[in-house]
Amino acid sequence: MARPLGFDLERRPPATLRQGLDRADGAFGRVRWAGREVLVALYASEGSSMRMPLLCVDADGDGTFEGQGEQRRVTSHSSDRGQRWQAELIVDGVPARLEIERVPLLRRVARVSDGVRRLQVLEAAPSGGVLTPGGTKADLLARVSLRAGTLLVGALFDEDGSARVGFDLDGDQRLDRTAEWRDAESVSAQPGERAWRASMDGVRGEDVTLRIEERPARTTGSLAAPGALRGTLTAGGRTLALFLLDRDLDGAFTAHEDLWWFGPLERLARVHELTAETMVEGDEPVFVGGTAWRIRIVEADGTAHLTPDPEAEAASYLARRHERVAQSWVRRLEVGARAFREANDIDPSRPRAAEPVAWRFATELEGALAAARTARKPVFVVFEADWCQWCQRLAHHTFGDAEVADLLARFVCVRLNYEFLSGHDYERYGGSGLPLLLFMDAGGRLLERPDRDPCDPCRGAVLTNFEAPHVFVGRLRAALTTWEGQKPR
Repeated sequence: MARPLGFDLERRPPATLRQGLDRADGAFGRVRWAGREVLVALYASEGSSMRMPLLCVDADGDGTFEGQGEQRRVTSHSSDRGQRWQAELIVDGVPARLEIERVPLLRRVARVSDGVRRLQVLEAAPSGGVLTPGGTKADLLARVSLRAGTLLVGALFDEDGSARVGFDLDGDQRLDRTAEWRDAESVSAQPGERAWRASMDGVRGEDVTLRIEERPARTTGSLAAPGALRGTLTAGGRTLALFLLDRDLDGAFTAHEDLWWFGPLERLARVHELTAETMVEGDEPVFVGGTAWRIRIVEADGTAHLTPDPEAEAASYLARRHERVAQSWVRRLEVGARAFREANDIDPSRPRAAEPVAWRFATELEGALAAARTARKPVFVVFEADWCQWCQRLAHHTFGDAEVADLLARFVCVRLNYEFLSGHDYERYGGSGLPLLLFMDAGGRLLERPDRDPCDPCRGAVLTNFEAPHVFVGRLRAALTTWEGQKPR
């Protein structure tokens, strides 16, 4: 059984620096990060909207957003102040969080009494607008609390920066009499904001003074490593790396909201793979070499303790991970999807599968071969990785096709995540890249036809690149024909 491990960790840059962004077809500006300025942007690409724009960061500093992982399709979320977009990216090898928030134009009315502004939220006025003496609708409406009840007030703003304030003196819920309006005087306000003051005496037995405040629309951005720890150690002749990300900023690193990664150092070197989708939650296990590991505690002195968990089950974990990663890739693959389909001769009118393929998720192949022997079926194997773009394109465009899914139902289908392999299956079948797709019998022998035409690639039992659904159907049928001809009668 594997022994517990202890890591001495170093802290990565946790600082968040903010800077306003200029409005220009979204937002565009620079944010300070680890001693340098980083170009960031938020914009709606062709065919999309600001509900699902591209959030971009120039992580490699080349002045463009064309590098690996520098663009993320994100969804807008409403905040108390406006709209907010957030994405996880890799900047200088560190998982970072880019946030951009847009706050719309804000106008509000405050009651001023004894020189003190009463900034409580005021009741909203009736919808539909209230007419002014000029026949237009007021720009701002609110209700102000008086001893005798509530008072409807309104404001009109001119392009020259002046303002007028109306008081519903007769209680008819209108502001259409000239006597009900007063010119407002401009008063001091916070930098970048404007404010006006207007008074009316004898309003239902009270003298009323109002302050009207206007805060212009603004966009701000932040780029942060929300608490990250990293360390390495040597065990069993291998250098292992641990990366922890304290996403909820509670300093514990082991909550469900946190993320962590554990594995051989050579895999961590491919920093573009280390994203929020490919790390796991702080309370989930990580599988390395067939052993499940859990992070138990991160001490104040920067020491992390990992212990093996013999009760953890790899298949269910890998299935959950696959679902999460697939969902994150759906948004990315929507970018340029039409051009990709045209370039790869994918017919968008082909029916999609009503039910997903019944995949087995595993760390080694033997279990699938045993299931195939019991079911008397051939085996379809997919070696893939969370970070492999062409693996995800196959899953999205090809495996989800209705005809493909129907044919795959005649196979035992297994997905092997390259990052979690426990044996040497990948090397055994000559793996040198991803994806690697294999058709084999229950004994692990490839379904190659001895007499196959080398000019007919659809009869091969090995695939190492993308194939459109209609082409892949031909490969599936050829594999089934070969298997039917070879199985015992």
